[in-house]
Amino acid sequence: MKDKKHLEGLVLKWGGDTSDSQKERDLVDKLQPHAGVKFVSIVNYGGTKFPHWLDKPHSFRNMVSLELRRCANCYLLPSIGQLPSLKHLRIEEMKEITEVGREFYEDASSFSFSSIKPFQSLETLSFEKMSEWKEWHALEVGEFSRLLELSIVDCPKLIGELPNHFPSLRKLEIFECHGLVSNNVGLLVQDISNLTELPPQFQNLSSLQKLKISRMPNLKELPPKLCRLIKLERLEIKKCPSLVSFPDMGLLPMLKTLEIGECEAL
Repeated sequence: MKDKKHLEGLVLKWGGDTSDSQKERDLVDKLQPHAGVKFVSIVNYGGTKFPHWLDKPHSFRNMVSLELRRCANCYLLPSIGQLPSLKHLRIEEMKEITEVGREFYEDASSFSFSSIKPFQSLETLSFEKMSEWKEWHALEVGEFSRLLELSIVDCPKLIGELPNHFPSLRKLEIFECHGLVSNNVGLLVQDISNLTELPPQFQNLSSLQKLKISRMPNLKELPPKLCRLIKLERLEIKKCPSLVSFPDMGLLPMLKTLEIGECEAL
């Protein structure tokens, strides 16, 4: 694969369960693409670790998009934070992943943490159906400085706080994450029944353009600080049956779309 210099995308997809994870890892190590590849997708991979070549970010300076899906035996994510051109990252159905930590950000080929801030080009990040994921450890060194969209869907055991510095964020989606309590959870809250109010810190993301609040049965009122989201253009509020009031100061100055549904007490 290294000799295919005009190859821009590579999908490695397995058809079923594996009985020999080491054999699968040896195989995928030998399928290393050319350094100029822009898109890589790995689906149903049965190894316990990702290929060595994914841990060498400076070998793939042109990689823009990476998908890791249904890799059921992998217990660590690859060290991809230093991929210089990576804009889109999707991670789905990784049932052995319990933590996202330092290995996610650093260059595994070096012995010390890189001076380059991780994920400097990343624009969209999605975690979905991570059934055993419990913690996301942030470095707070300026990672995710260009992130526009963050989606966390169906991660029922995720607890604690998310990274809390997303200066460029436009859209945050959190859905079916029943254990999550976060500084940022108020930007889109769904299926979190124990919260009675939106956390006050959520107004810090002043660049936010879309906000959806859904399935918060105990939410009674929207906070006045909602009005600090001065760039908000779309607001959706659904399935909040206890909601009775909006902030007294009225709607947001840039708001173009307001959608309300199944809020019986309002």
